[in-house]
Amino acid sequence: MINPCGLESGLTFVQPGDMAAIAVGQKVDVVLDALPETTLTGTVSEVALRYEEKRGDITYTVTISIDPSDAPL
Repeated sequence: MINPCGLESGLTFVQPGDMAAIAVGQKVDVVLDALPETTLTGTVSEVALRYEEKRGDITYTVTISIDPSDAPL
C-alpha cells in the first residue's frame, strides 16, 4: 500500500531471519500486488524494533520510502 502524500510503503513484513540483511538507508526494489509488472525503487526509512505476530508468524514492519519519480500515480 502506498501513501501518495509521503510515498511510503509501510506494509513490508520481514521474517526475523532476514532482519540482519536490512538496514535504514538501504536501496530496495518494490513490486506491488496491483502492478506486478512494475518495479519501483525505494529506500528503507524505518525498521520496527518490535515484532508482530500474524497468523502464527513473527514479522517486523519495514517502512520504505518510494522514489517519487517511479510512482505510477
